[in-house]
Amino acid sequence: MRNVVILGMHRSGTSMVAEALASGGLYVGETAELLSGQEDNPHGFWEREDVVALNDAILSANEATWYCPPEKTPGASAEQIDTISSIVTAMPADRSWLIKDPRQVLTWPLWAAAVEDAVLVFVYRDPIAVAVSLQRRNGFPLSLGLMLWEYYNLLAINALHGRDSVSLAYEDVAVDPAASLSRLMAQLANYGVSCERQLEPDIFDSTLGQSRATDDEAARSLLSDSQRQLAAYCEALSKDQELPPLPAMDEDLWPRLTDLGTSMAPLATVLETRIELGEMTALCDERTAERDESLGQLRRVESEHKGLAIAHKKEISQHKALEQLHNQLQQEHNALADAHQAHVAQLNHTYHSLLNFELSSLARIWRFTARLYKLLTLRRSSHTSYDDALVNAREFFARNEIPLPEKPPGKGALLGDVVKYVFENPAGSARSFSFARLKRALSVFFRSTPDDLEVWINSRFPEREDSGAEFDTASLDAGLDELEMAFPVESRPLVSIIIPVYNDYRVTKNCLQAILQNTSGIPYEVILADDCSTDLTTSITERVANINVMRSERNLRFLGNCNQAAVAA
Repeated sequence: MRNVVILGMHRSGTSMVAEALASGGLYVGETAELLSGQEDNPHGFWEREDVVALNDAILSANEATWYCPPEKTPGASAEQIDTISSIVTAMPADRSWLIKDPRQVLTWPLWAAAVEDAVLVFVYRDPIAVAVSLQRRNGFPLSLGLMLWEYYNLLAINALHGRDSVSLAYEDVAVDPAASLSRLMAQLANYGVSCERQLEPDIFDSTLGQSRATDDEAARSLLSDSQRQLAAYCEALSKDQELPPLPAMDEDLWPRLTDLGTSMAPLATVLETRIELGEMTALCDERTAERDESLGQLRRVESEHKGLAIAHKKEISQHKALEQLHNQLQQEHNALADAHQAHVAQLNHTYHSLLNFELSSLARIWRFTARLYKLLTLRRSSHTSYDDALVNAREFFARNEIPLPEKPPGKGALLGDVVKYVFENPAGSARSFSFARLKRALSVFFRSTPDDLEVWINSRFPEREDSGAEFDTASLDAGLDELEMAFPVESRPLVSIIIPVYNDYRVTKNCLQAILQNTSGIPYEVILADDCSTDLTTSITERVANINVMRSERNLRFLGNCNQAAVAA
Protein backbone atom coordinates (compact mmCIF):
# COMPACT_ATOMS: atom_id res chain seq x y z
CA MET A 1 0.00 0.00 0.00
CA ARG A 2 1.61 3.28 -1.17
CA ASN A 3 1.03 6.93 -0.34
CA VAL A 4 0.91 10.24 -2.21
CA VAL A 5 2.75 13.58 -2.08
CA ILE A 6 1.30 16.46 -4.16
CA LEU A 7 3.77 18.94 -5.63
CA GLY A 8 2.86 22.15 -7.45
CA MET A 9 2.97 25.92 -7.46
CA HIS A 10 0.63 27.99 -5.27
CA ARG A 11 -2.75 28.75 -6.94
CA SER A 12 -2.28 25.79 -9.34
CA GLY A 13 -5.16 23.61 -8.10
CA THR A 14 -3.26 21.42 -5.63
CA SER A 15 -6.06 21.91 -3.05
CA MET A 16 -8.67 20.74 -5.56
CA VAL A 17 -6.63 17.59 -6.33
CA ALA A 18 -6.08 16.89 -2.62
CA GLU A 19 -9.81 17.21 -1.94
CA ALA A 20 -10.58 14.80 -4.80
CA LEU A 21 -8.11 12.20 -3.48
CA ALA A 22 -9.49 12.61 0.04
CA SER A 23 -13.02 11.96 -1.27
CA GLY A 24 -11.62 8.79 -2.88
CA GLY A 25 -10.54 7.47 0.51
CA LEU A 26 -6.97 8.75 1.00
CA TYR A 27 -6.28 9.92 4.54
CA VAL A 28 -5.25 13.59 4.88
CA GLY A 29 -5.68 14.13 8.60
CA GLU A 30 -8.32 14.81 11.19
CA THR A 31 -10.33 18.02 10.74
CA ALA A 32 -8.63 19.65 13.73
CA GLU A 33 -5.21 18.92 12.15
CA LEU A 34 -5.94 20.72 8.85
CA LEU A 35 -5.79 24.40 7.91
CA SER A 36 -9.21 26.05 7.81
CA GLY A 37 -10.63 27.35 4.56
CA GLN A 38 -10.24 31.05 3.72
CA GLU A 39 -11.94 33.55 1.46
CA ASP A 40 -9.53 32.74 -1.37
CA ASN A 41 -9.95 28.97 -0.84
CA PRO A 42 -13.37 28.30 0.75
CA HIS A 43 -13.22 24.51 0.26
CA GLY A 44 -10.09 24.32 2.39
CA PHE A 45 -6.41 23.86 1.64
CA TRP A 46 -6.25 20.16 2.70
CA GLU A 47 -2.89 20.92 4.26
CA ARG A 48 -1.78 19.64 7.65
CA GLU A 49 -0.95 22.45 10.07
CA ASP A 50 2.16 20.64 11.32
CA VAL A 51 3.51 20.22 7.76
CA VAL A 52 2.91 23.89 6.86
CA ALA A 53 4.39 25.11 10.16
CA LEU A 54 7.49 22.96 9.68
CA ASN A 55 8.07 24.12 6.09
CA ASP A 56 7.61 27.75 7.11
CA ALA A 57 10.09 27.24 9.98
CA ILE A 58 12.67 25.70 7.64
CA LEU A 59 12.30 28.56 5.14
CA SER A 60 12.44 31.16 7.90
CA ALA A 61 15.62 29.59 9.31
CA ASN A 62 17.14 30.04 5.83
CA GLU A 63 15.94 33.71 5.62
CA ALA A 64 13.44 32.78 2.94
CA THR A 65 9.66 32.69 2.45
CA TRP A 66 7.38 31.02 -0.05
CA TYR A 67 7.52 34.13 -2.27
CA CYS A 68 11.26 34.77 -1.62
CA PRO A 69 12.52 31.18 -2.05
CA PRO A 70 16.05 30.06 -1.16
CA GLU A 71 18.65 29.82 -3.92
CA LYS A 72 19.57 26.23 -3.09
CA THR A 73 18.32 23.39 -0.94
CA PRO A 74 17.54 24.90 2.48
CA GLY A 75 19.34 23.58 5.53
CA ALA A 76 17.49 22.04 8.49
CA SER A 77 18.34 21.29 12.09
CA ALA A 78 18.39 17.75 13.49
CA GLU A 79 15.20 18.55 15.38
CA GLN A 80 13.47 19.60 12.15
CA ILE A 81 14.62 16.40 10.40
CA ASP A 82 13.24 14.38 13.35
CA THR A 83 9.95 16.27 13.05
CA ILE A 84 9.67 15.26 9.38
CA SER A 85 10.19 11.63 10.38
CA SER A 86 7.65 11.92 13.24
CA ILE A 87 4.96 13.38 10.94
CA VAL A 88 5.39 10.57 8.41
CA THR A 89 5.52 7.85 11.10
CA ALA A 90 2.31 9.14 12.70
CA MET A 91 0.34 8.65 9.48
CA PRO A 92 -1.85 5.48 9.41
CA ALA A 93 -0.25 2.24 8.24
CA ASP A 94 -3.51 0.50 7.27
CA ARG A 95 -4.61 2.90 4.52
CA SER A 96 -3.08 5.20 1.89
CA TRP A 97 -2.51 8.83 2.85
CA LEU A 98 -1.37 12.05 1.20
CA ILE A 99 0.67 15.13 2.14
CA LYS A 100 0.22 18.40 0.30
CA ASP A 101 1.86 21.82 0.75
CA PRO A 102 3.21 23.97 -2.15
CA ARG A 103 6.13 25.02 0.11
CA GLN A 104 7.23 21.36 -0.03
CA VAL A 105 8.50 22.04 -3.55
CA LEU A 106 11.16 24.27 -1.93
CA THR A 107 11.94 21.85 0.96
CA TRP A 108 11.53 18.60 -1.03
CA PRO A 109 15.15 17.39 -0.69
CA LEU A 110 14.61 17.30 3.10
CA TRP A 111 11.39 15.23 2.75
CA ALA A 112 12.42 12.90 -0.08
CA ALA A 113 14.10 10.26 2.10
CA ALA A 114 11.21 10.11 4.59
CA VAL A 115 8.64 9.46 1.82
CA GLU A 116 10.84 7.51 -0.57
CA ASP A 117 8.03 5.06 -1.49
CA ALA A 118 5.40 7.76 -2.10
CA VAL A 119 3.91 8.42 -5.54
CA LEU A 120 4.36 12.08 -6.60
CA VAL A 121 1.42 13.96 -8.15
CA PHE A 122 2.56 17.04 -10.11
CA VAL A 123 -0.20 19.63 -10.66
CA TYR A 124 0.40 22.15 -13.45
CA ARG A 125 -1.57 25.30 -14.30
CA ASP A 126 -1.21 27.96 -17.01
CA PRO A 127 1.40 30.52 -15.86
CA ILE A 128 -0.80 33.56 -16.65
CA ALA A 129 -3.69 32.11 -14.58
CA VAL A 130 -1.32 31.54 -11.63
CA ALA A 131 0.18 35.04 -11.89
CA VAL A 132 -3.26 36.71 -12.11
CA SER A 133 -4.48 34.71 -9.10
CA LEU A 134 -1.44 35.79 -7.05
CA GLN A 135 -2.01 39.39 -8.14
CA ARG A 136 -5.61 39.28 -6.90
CA ARG A 137 -4.81 37.55 -3.62
CA ASN A 138 -1.42 39.01 -2.69
CA GLY A 139 -1.13 42.12 -4.85
CA PHE A 140 1.96 40.77 -6.61
CA PRO A 141 2.83 42.16 -10.05
CA LEU A 142 2.43 39.66 -12.87
CA SER A 143 6.18 39.51 -13.43
CA LEU A 144 6.75 38.27 -9.83
CA GLY A 145 4.00 35.70 -10.21
CA LEU A 146 5.51 34.40 -13.46
CA MET A 147 8.99 34.11 -11.94
CA LEU A 148 7.60 32.21 -8.92
CA TRP A 149 5.69 29.92 -11.28
CA GLU A 150 8.87 29.20 -13.26
CA TYR A 151 11.00 28.60 -10.16
CA TYR A 152 8.47 26.28 -8.44
CA ASN A 153 7.68 24.21 -11.52
CA LEU A 154 11.37 23.66 -12.41
CA LEU A 155 12.03 22.41 -8.87
CA ALA A 156 8.91 20.19 -8.94
CA ILE A 157 9.87 18.63 -12.31
CA ASN A 158 13.38 17.94 -11.01
CA ALA A 159 11.80 16.17 -7.99
CA LEU A 160 9.97 13.79 -10.34
CA HIS A 161 13.16 12.30 -11.74
CA GLY A 162 13.58 8.67 -10.66
CA ARG A 163 10.22 8.57 -8.85
CA ASP A 164 6.82 7.08 -9.72
CA SER A 165 4.71 10.08 -10.60
CA VAL A 166 1.50 11.28 -12.23
CA SER A 167 1.12 14.71 -13.89
CA LEU A 168 -2.14 16.61 -14.12
CA ALA A 169 -3.10 19.92 -15.79
CA TYR A 170 -5.62 22.10 -14.02
CA GLU A 171 -7.12 23.19 -17.34
CA ASP A 172 -7.89 19.54 -18.27
CA VAL A 173 -9.79 19.12 -14.99
CA ALA A 174 -11.78 22.28 -15.67
CA VAL A 175 -12.85 20.96 -19.10
CA ASP A 176 -13.87 17.43 -17.91
CA PRO A 177 -13.55 17.01 -14.13
CA ALA A 178 -14.98 13.47 -13.92
CA ALA A 179 -12.78 12.04 -16.69
CA SER A 180 -9.57 13.78 -15.59
CA LEU A 181 -9.88 12.95 -11.88
CA SER A 182 -11.03 9.37 -12.56
CA ARG A 183 -7.99 8.88 -14.80
CA LEU A 184 -5.81 10.23 -11.98
CA MET A 185 -7.35 7.73 -9.50
CA ALA A 186 -6.81 4.86 -11.92
CA GLN A 187 -3.14 5.82 -12.48
CA LEU A 188 -2.54 5.98 -8.72
CA ALA A 189 -4.25 2.60 -8.24
CA ASN A 190 -1.86 1.11 -10.82
CA TYR A 191 1.02 2.34 -8.65
CA GLY A 192 -0.44 0.60 -5.58
CA VAL A 193 -2.28 3.51 -3.96
CA SER A 194 -5.48 2.29 -2.24
CA CYS A 195 -8.49 4.34 -3.40
CA GLU A 196 -11.37 2.99 -1.29
CA ARG A 197 -14.28 5.04 -2.67
CA GLN A 198 -15.62 6.52 -5.89
CA LEU A 199 -15.09 10.22 -6.48
CA GLU A 200 -17.95 12.52 -5.54
CA PRO A 201 -19.65 13.86 -8.72
CA ASP A 202 -19.46 17.55 -7.67
CA ILE A 203 -15.89 17.49 -6.39
CA PHE A 204 -14.81 20.23 -8.85
CA ASP A 205 -16.25 23.70 -8.16
CA SER A 206 -16.42 25.48 -11.52
CA THR A 207 -17.07 28.83 -9.81
CA LEU A 208 -13.48 28.86 -8.59
CA GLY A 209 -10.31 29.21 -10.62
CA GLN A 210 -11.64 31.93 -12.96
CA SER A 211 -8.37 33.86 -12.96
CA ARG A 212 -8.08 35.65 -16.29
CA ALA A 213 -5.94 38.65 -17.19
CA THR A 214 -7.77 41.82 -18.27
CA ASP A 215 -5.56 41.96 -21.35
CA ASP A 216 -4.45 38.38 -21.99
CA GLU A 217 -2.28 39.32 -24.98
CA ALA A 218 -0.41 41.94 -22.97
CA ALA A 219 0.00 39.55 -20.07
CA ARG A 220 1.40 36.81 -22.27
CA SER A 221 3.89 39.28 -23.73
CA LEU A 222 5.51 39.23 -20.26
CA LEU A 223 6.38 35.53 -20.63
CA SER A 224 10.10 34.89 -21.22
CA ASP A 225 11.30 32.32 -23.70
CA SER A 226 12.27 29.95 -20.90
CA GLN A 227 8.80 30.31 -19.34
CA ARG A 228 7.12 29.55 -22.68
CA GLN A 229 9.35 26.50 -23.16
CA LEU A 230 8.59 25.35 -19.58
CA ALA A 231 4.83 25.77 -20.16
CA ALA A 232 5.08 23.66 -23.33
CA TYR A 233 7.05 21.00 -21.44
CA CYS A 234 4.44 20.87 -18.62
CA GLU A 235 1.58 20.65 -21.13
CA ALA A 236 3.23 17.68 -22.86
CA LEU A 237 4.04 16.06 -19.50
CA SER A 238 0.40 16.31 -18.27
CA LYS A 239 -0.91 14.83 -21.53
CA ASP A 240 1.68 11.99 -21.72
CA GLN A 241 2.97 13.41 -25.06
CA GLU A 242 6.49 13.47 -26.39
CA LEU A 243 8.43 15.85 -24.18
CA PRO A 244 10.23 18.84 -25.66
CA PRO A 245 13.58 19.88 -24.19
CA LEU A 246 13.34 21.11 -20.59
CA PRO A 247 14.76 24.61 -20.34
CA ALA A 248 17.51 25.15 -17.81
CA MET A 249 16.94 27.58 -14.96
CA ASP A 250 18.08 31.08 -15.96
CA GLU A 251 21.02 32.20 -13.84
CA ASP A 252 19.35 35.59 -13.38
CA LEU A 253 16.00 34.05 -12.25
CA TRP A 254 16.79 33.69 -8.56
CA PRO A 255 18.47 37.13 -8.13
CA ARG A 256 15.59 38.90 -9.91
CA LEU A 257 13.06 36.83 -7.97
CA THR A 258 14.76 37.67 -4.68
CA ASP A 259 14.97 41.41 -5.42
CA LEU A 260 11.33 41.66 -6.49
CA GLY A 261 10.10 39.34 -3.72
CA THR A 262 12.01 41.26 -1.06
CA SER A 263 10.55 44.54 -2.27
CA MET A 264 7.05 43.05 -2.15
CA ALA A 265 7.49 41.51 1.31
CA PRO A 266 5.89 44.44 3.21
CA LEU A 267 2.89 44.38 0.86
CA ALA A 268 2.57 40.60 1.19
CA THR A 269 2.68 40.91 4.98
CA VAL A 270 0.02 43.62 4.96
CA LEU A 271 -2.25 41.64 2.64
CA GLU A 272 -1.84 38.44 4.65
CA THR A 273 -2.55 40.40 7.82
CA ARG A 274 -5.62 41.93 6.17
CA ILE A 275 -6.86 38.52 5.13
CA GLU A 276 -6.31 37.17 8.64
CA LEU A 277 -8.01 40.24 10.10
CA GLY A 278 -10.98 39.76 7.80
CA GLU A 279 -11.19 36.11 8.75
CA MET A 280 -10.97 36.96 12.44
CA THR A 281 -13.59 39.68 12.04
CA ALA A 282 -15.93 37.29 10.25
CA LEU A 283 -15.28 34.66 12.91
CA CYS A 284 -15.91 37.25 15.64
CA ASP A 285 -19.19 38.27 13.99
CA GLU A 286 -20.18 34.61 13.71
CA ARG A 287 -19.36 33.94 17.36
CA THR A 288 -21.21 37.12 18.38
CA ALA A 289 -24.30 35.99 16.50
CA GLU A 290 -24.02 32.56 18.12
CA ARG A 291 -23.65 34.23 21.52
CA ASP A 292 -26.71 36.40 20.95
CA GLU A 293 -28.71 33.36 19.84
CA SER A 294 -27.51 31.44 22.87
CA LEU A 295 -28.44 34.32 25.18
CA GLY A 296 -31.88 34.46 23.59
CA GLN A 297 -32.33 30.72 24.06
CA LEU A 298 -31.06 31.05 27.64
CA ARG A 299 -33.62 33.78 28.41
CA ARG A 300 -36.39 31.64 26.92
CA VAL A 301 -35.23 28.66 28.95
CA GLU A 302 -35.08 30.80 32.11
CA SER A 303 -38.61 32.02 31.46
CA GLU A 304 -39.81 28.46 30.92
CA HIS A 305 -37.92 27.37 34.03
CA LYS A 306 -39.62 30.02 36.13
CA GLY A 307 -43.01 28.92 34.85
CA LEU A 308 -42.16 25.31 35.55
CA ALA A 309 -40.85 26.21 39.02
CA ILE A 310 -44.15 27.95 39.85
CA ALA A 311 -46.11 24.99 38.52
CA HIS A 312 -43.84 22.65 40.46
CA LYS A 313 -44.46 24.51 43.71
CA LYS A 314 -48.19 24.38 43.04
CA GLU A 315 -47.96 20.65 42.38
CA ILE A 316 -45.98 20.17 45.60
CA SER A 317 -48.64 22.07 47.55
CA GLN A 318 -51.41 19.98 45.99
CA HIS A 319 -49.44 16.83 46.64
CA LYS A 320 -49.01 17.70 50.32
CA ALA A 321 -52.73 18.42 50.62
CA LEU A 322 -53.57 15.11 48.96
CA GLU A 323 -51.03 13.35 51.13
CA GLN A 324 -52.62 14.81 54.27
CA LEU A 325 -56.06 13.79 53.03
CA HIS A 326 -54.73 10.31 52.24
CA ASN A 327 -53.25 9.99 55.72
CA GLN A 328 -56.50 11.13 57.26
CA LEU A 329 -58.50 8.64 55.19
CA GLN A 330 -55.98 5.93 56.00
CA GLN A 331 -56.39 6.61 59.72
CA GLU A 332 -60.16 6.53 59.37
CA HIS A 333 -59.91 3.32 57.34
CA ASN A 334 -57.63 1.73 59.93
CA ALA A 335 -60.02 2.76 62.71
CA LEU A 336 -62.98 1.31 60.82
CA ALA A 337 -61.00 -1.85 60.05
CA ASP A 338 -60.07 -2.25 63.71
CA ALA A 339 -63.68 -1.67 64.74
CA HIS A 340 -64.86 -4.14 62.12
CA GLN A 341 -62.38 -6.77 63.26
CA ALA A 342 -63.37 -6.21 66.89
CA HIS A 343 -67.04 -6.49 65.93
CA VAL A 344 -66.40 -9.67 63.91
CA ALA A 345 -64.38 -11.14 66.79
CA GLN A 346 -67.15 -10.28 69.24
CA LEU A 347 -69.80 -11.78 66.94
CA ASN A 348 -67.65 -14.85 66.43
CA HIS A 349 -67.26 -15.33 70.14
CA THR A 350 -70.95 -14.67 70.83
CA TYR A 351 -72.23 -16.87 68.01
CA HIS A 352 -69.73 -19.60 68.84
CA SER A 353 -70.94 -19.62 72.44
CA LEU A 354 -74.55 -19.65 71.24
CA LEU A 355 -73.97 -22.60 68.89
CA ASN A 356 -72.03 -24.48 71.55
CA PHE A 357 -74.96 -23.90 73.93
CA GLU A 358 -77.29 -25.24 71.24
CA LEU A 359 -75.32 -28.51 71.34
CA SER A 360 -75.61 -28.85 75.13
CA SER A 361 -78.15 -30.86 77.19
CA LEU A 362 -79.51 -27.65 78.68
CA ALA A 363 -80.38 -26.45 75.20
CA ARG A 364 -82.23 -29.66 74.52
CA ILE A 365 -84.33 -29.08 77.71
CA TRP A 366 -84.96 -25.48 76.65
CA ARG A 367 -86.07 -26.55 73.17
CA PHE A 368 -88.45 -29.14 74.68
CA THR A 369 -89.90 -26.51 77.01
CA ALA A 370 -90.28 -24.03 74.15
CA ARG A 371 -92.07 -26.56 71.94
CA LEU A 372 -94.41 -27.48 74.82
CA TYR A 373 -95.13 -23.81 75.49
CA LYS A 374 -95.89 -23.12 71.81
CA LEU A 375 -98.16 -26.21 71.74
CA LEU A 376 -100.13 -25.12 74.77
CA THR A 377 -100.42 -21.51 73.58
CA LEU A 378 -101.24 -22.51 70.00
CA ARG A 379 -98.11 -20.63 68.62
CA ARG A 380 -96.32 -23.50 66.94
CA SER A 381 -95.40 -21.40 63.85
CA SER A 382 -94.01 -18.42 65.76
CA HIS A 383 -90.24 -17.72 66.07
CA THR A 384 -88.50 -16.48 69.17
CA SER A 385 -85.54 -14.13 69.36
CA TYR A 386 -83.41 -17.15 70.22
CA ASP A 387 -84.44 -18.84 66.95
CA ASP A 388 -83.52 -15.70 64.97
CA ALA A 389 -80.18 -15.47 66.77
CA LEU A 390 -79.40 -19.09 65.79
CA VAL A 391 -80.23 -18.36 62.14
CA ASN A 392 -77.94 -15.30 62.19
CA ALA A 393 -75.14 -17.28 63.82
CA ARG A 394 -75.25 -20.05 61.22
CA GLU A 395 -75.33 -17.46 58.36
CA PHE A 396 -72.37 -15.65 59.93
CA PHE A 397 -70.31 -18.85 60.10
CA ALA A 398 -71.24 -19.76 56.50
CA ARG A 399 -70.45 -16.26 55.17
CA ASN A 400 -67.01 -16.23 56.83
CA GLU A 401 -66.34 -19.89 55.96
CA ILE A 402 -65.98 -20.84 59.63
CA PRO A 403 -66.74 -24.48 60.43
CA LEU A 404 -69.73 -24.93 62.74
CA PRO A 405 -69.00 -26.28 66.23
CA GLU A 406 -69.56 -29.99 66.53
CA LYS A 407 -70.87 -31.79 69.53
CA PRO A 408 -67.94 -33.58 71.24
CA PRO A 409 -68.40 -37.29 71.66
CA GLY A 410 -69.76 -38.37 75.02
CA LYS A 411 -68.34 -41.06 77.28
CA GLY A 412 -70.69 -43.64 75.81
CA ALA A 413 -69.53 -42.91 72.26
CA LEU A 414 -65.90 -43.03 73.32
CA LEU A 415 -66.52 -46.36 75.08
CA GLY A 416 -68.14 -47.67 71.90
CA ASP A 417 -65.02 -46.71 69.86
CA VAL A 418 -62.84 -48.62 72.33
CA VAL A 419 -65.05 -51.70 72.17
CA LYS A 420 -64.97 -51.49 68.33
CA TYR A 421 -61.17 -51.30 68.37
CA VAL A 422 -60.95 -54.36 70.65
CA PHE A 423 -63.18 -56.40 68.33
CA GLU A 424 -61.16 -55.27 65.25
CA ASN A 425 -57.82 -56.02 66.92
CA PRO A 426 -58.43 -58.99 69.22
CA ALA A 427 -54.89 -60.36 69.17
CA GLY A 428 -53.20 -57.08 70.03
CA SER A 429 -55.86 -56.27 72.66
CA ALA A 430 -55.44 -59.68 74.31
CA ARG A 431 -51.66 -59.19 74.53
CA SER A 432 -52.14 -55.75 76.11
CA PHE A 433 -54.90 -56.84 78.62
CA SER A 434 -54.29 -56.93 82.35
CA PHE A 435 -56.55 -56.38 85.37
CA ALA A 436 -54.41 -53.46 86.50
CA ARG A 437 -54.93 -51.74 83.15
CA LEU A 438 -58.67 -52.49 83.26
CA LYS A 439 -58.92 -51.00 86.74
CA ARG A 440 -57.01 -47.89 85.59
CA ALA A 441 -59.27 -47.54 82.56
CA LEU A 442 -62.45 -47.77 84.64
CA SER A 443 -61.09 -45.15 87.04
CA VAL A 444 -60.34 -42.75 84.20
CA PHE A 445 -63.73 -43.44 82.59
CA PHE A 446 -65.77 -42.54 85.69
CA ARG A 447 -63.58 -39.73 87.07
CA SER A 448 -62.63 -37.80 83.88
CA THR A 449 -64.59 -35.36 81.77
CA PRO A 450 -65.46 -36.41 78.20
CA ASP A 451 -62.69 -34.16 76.79
CA ASP A 452 -60.00 -35.61 79.06
CA LEU A 453 -61.26 -39.13 78.39
CA GLU A 454 -60.97 -38.54 74.62
CA VAL A 455 -57.35 -37.41 74.99
CA TRP A 456 -56.55 -40.46 77.11
CA ILE A 457 -58.17 -42.88 74.61
CA ASN A 458 -56.53 -41.26 71.56
CA SER A 459 -53.08 -41.59 73.12
CA ARG A 460 -53.60 -45.35 73.59
CA PHE A 461 -55.71 -46.15 70.51
CA PRO A 462 -54.21 -43.99 67.73
CA GLU A 463 -55.88 -45.80 64.88
CA ARG A 464 -59.29 -44.54 65.92
CA GLU A 465 -58.23 -40.99 65.21
CA ASP A 466 -59.21 -39.34 61.92
CA SER A 467 -56.32 -39.24 59.48
CA GLY A 468 -56.89 -35.51 59.08
CA ALA A 469 -56.15 -33.68 55.87
CA GLU A 470 -55.55 -35.98 52.95
CA PHE A 471 -52.18 -35.82 51.19
CA ASP A 472 -52.09 -36.37 47.43
CA THR A 473 -48.98 -38.47 46.83
CA ALA A 474 -49.49 -38.20 43.05
CA SER A 475 -48.56 -34.52 43.26
CA LEU A 476 -45.00 -35.34 44.32
CA ASP A 477 -42.23 -34.82 41.76
CA ALA A 478 -41.01 -38.02 40.10
CA GLY A 479 -37.47 -36.63 40.42
CA LEU A 480 -37.58 -37.57 44.10
CA ASP A 481 -36.98 -41.20 43.06
CA GLU A 482 -33.39 -40.50 41.96
CA LEU A 483 -32.69 -37.48 44.20
CA GLU A 484 -29.46 -37.98 46.16
CA MET A 485 -29.07 -36.53 49.65
CA ALA A 486 -26.44 -36.61 52.38
CA PHE A 487 -27.20 -35.85 56.03
CA PRO A 488 -24.54 -34.48 58.37
CA VAL A 489 -22.52 -36.99 60.39
CA GLU A 490 -22.83 -36.37 64.14
CA SER A 491 -20.84 -38.36 66.68
CA ARG A 492 -23.02 -37.29 69.60
CA PRO A 493 -26.47 -36.28 68.35
CA LEU A 494 -28.81 -34.53 70.78
CA VAL A 495 -31.97 -35.33 68.81
CA SER A 496 -33.11 -38.59 67.16
CA ILE A 497 -35.70 -38.19 64.41
CA ILE A 498 -37.58 -41.48 63.93
CA ILE A 499 -39.51 -41.91 60.68
CA PRO A 500 -41.77 -45.01 60.57
CA VAL A 501 -42.41 -46.02 56.94
CA TYR A 502 -44.20 -48.68 54.97
CA ASN A 503 -43.79 -48.21 51.20
CA ASP A 504 -44.81 -44.71 49.85
CA TYR A 505 -41.17 -44.10 48.81
CA ARG A 506 -41.72 -40.59 47.42
CA VAL A 507 -43.49 -39.51 50.61
CA THR A 508 -40.45 -40.73 52.56
CA LYS A 509 -38.01 -38.88 50.26
CA ASN A 510 -40.14 -35.71 50.46
CA CYS A 511 -40.03 -35.94 54.28
CA LEU A 512 -36.24 -36.46 54.31
CA GLN A 513 -35.75 -33.50 51.93
CA ALA A 514 -37.84 -31.24 54.19
CA ILE A 515 -35.81 -32.30 57.25
CA LEU A 516 -32.49 -31.69 55.47
CA GLN A 517 -33.55 -28.24 54.21
CA ASN A 518 -35.08 -26.97 57.44
CA THR A 519 -32.97 -28.48 60.24
CA SER A 520 -29.77 -26.78 61.32
CA GLY A 521 -28.00 -25.52 64.40
CA ILE A 522 -28.39 -28.71 66.47
CA PRO A 523 -26.75 -32.17 66.12
CA TYR A 524 -29.32 -34.78 65.13
CA GLU A 525 -29.64 -38.24 63.63
CA VAL A 526 -32.30 -39.75 61.36
CA ILE A 527 -33.60 -43.29 62.03
CA LEU A 528 -35.75 -44.76 59.27
CA ALA A 529 -38.00 -47.53 60.64
CA ASP A 530 -38.87 -49.69 57.63
CA ASP A 531 -41.82 -51.99 58.43
CA CYS A 532 -41.18 -54.54 55.64
CA SER A 533 -41.54 -52.18 52.62
CA THR A 534 -41.55 -53.69 49.14
CA ASP A 535 -40.89 -50.60 46.93
CA LEU A 536 -37.76 -48.46 46.41
CA THR A 537 -37.54 -48.00 50.16
CA THR A 538 -35.53 -51.23 50.26
CA SER A 539 -32.62 -49.48 48.46
CA ILE A 540 -32.96 -46.00 49.94
CA THR A 541 -29.43 -46.04 51.41
CA GLU A 542 -28.03 -46.03 47.84
CA ARG A 543 -29.38 -42.50 47.39
CA VAL A 544 -29.51 -41.12 50.94
CA ALA A 545 -26.30 -41.13 52.95
CA ASN A 546 -25.72 -40.99 56.72
CA ILE A 547 -29.12 -42.26 57.94
CA ASN A 548 -29.81 -45.32 60.10
CA VAL A 549 -32.29 -47.81 58.60
CA MET A 550 -34.01 -50.29 61.00
CA ARG A 551 -35.79 -53.14 59.17
CA SER A 552 -37.98 -55.77 60.85
CA GLU A 553 -38.36 -59.35 59.67
CA ARG A 554 -42.16 -59.12 59.89
CA ASN A 555 -44.71 -56.31 59.86
CA LEU A 556 -44.92 -54.82 63.36
CA ARG A 557 -47.46 -52.11 62.52
CA PHE A 558 -47.13 -48.56 63.72
CA LEU A 559 -46.48 -48.85 67.49
CA GLY A 560 -44.27 -51.92 67.25
CA ASN A 561 -42.25 -50.35 64.41
CA CYS A 562 -41.75 -47.10 66.38
CA ASN A 563 -40.78 -48.94 69.57
CA GLN A 564 -38.20 -51.06 67.77
CA ALA A 565 -36.61 -47.95 66.15
CA ALA A 566 -36.59 -46.10 69.49
CA VAL A 567 -34.26 -48.76 70.92
CA ALA A 568 -31.57 -47.64 68.41
CA ALA A 569 -31.94 -43.93 69.19
